[in-house]
Amino acid sequence: MIMYTAAGLGTTWLVYLGYIYVASKAMTGLEVKAISKELPFEPSQASYFIYCFAPNCGPCKFLSPLVDKLVDEGIEFHKVDIARHYAFGKDLGIRTSPTIVKVVNNKVIDVLVGGQQEHKLRNWIAQ
Repeated sequence: MIMYTAAGLGTTWLVYLGYIYVASKAMTGLEVKAISKELPFEPSQASYFIYCFAPNCGPCKFLSPLVDKLVDEGIEFHKVDIARHYAFGKDLGIRTSPTIVKVVNNKVIDVLVGGQQEHKLRNWIAQ
């Protein structure tokens, strides 16, 4: 019988979160058009966001209405279902959903991973 301890599970979870953080930061500086042959959108501004989600993801179901609200306010988001556009998500380096990628002048500037509260997302967008 395998016994799991809180410390062991906590350590595993922290290592996983660290991996996700490091992997997401590895995308910074990459050119979006050079990353993937499959670009499921055509950006219209010099600055935009890519919202990578999966339809069966719980945090994505929470974040999607907020992204829709921001789109209605005029912020350019490109919503990409990474279950349908798997190759794009893989080429971009998406490791988990939801993930929001900030792009300026076709280069990845920053990456935000996981569900977010509205005020935190708005602060991140404003940076």
